[in-house]
Amino acid sequence: DWVDLGDGVSLWVLWPPPGGFAHEHTDNENSLVTKLVYGDFSVLLTGDAGIPSEEVMLRQGLPLRSTVLKVGHHGSNSATSPEFVDAVNPVANVIQVGAENDYGHPHEEVLALLAVRTVLRNDHDGRIHLWSDGRQLWMESEW
Repeated sequence: DWVDLGDGVSLWVLWPPPGGFAHEHTDNENSLVTKLVYGDFSVLLTGDAGIPSEEVMLRQGLPLRSTVLKVGHHGSNSATSPEFVDAVNPVANVIQVGAENDYGHPHEEVLALLAVRTVLRNDHDGRIHLWSDGRQLWMESEW
């Protein structure tokens, strides 16, 4: 479904499916995945959804292509598969991760996958600002 936020901006709710997604990691795999759309600009917000959810979203042919990808599960190697990144085809990626975490996020495998694209990380770049006029993307970070 989707929500009209006004001024040409909409929020599409892509995941979880009605009734939820049965998986051993139910909380993460049922993370809310949304897509913010404004003209030709979009941001895919993946929460903590992992590869099992990504695989189903890909099989279902959900509209994943987006200008920006909020990388899944803080850059964990349990999310953000190469196939998912290819389908989203983002210009920029944002990894929400703290400088000190006990999980080793973001994972080197995910960083290597995203290395050919712009990557902004809270632990390296601080607060990340993105804005758009519906056509172009501007990015800025601040500490």
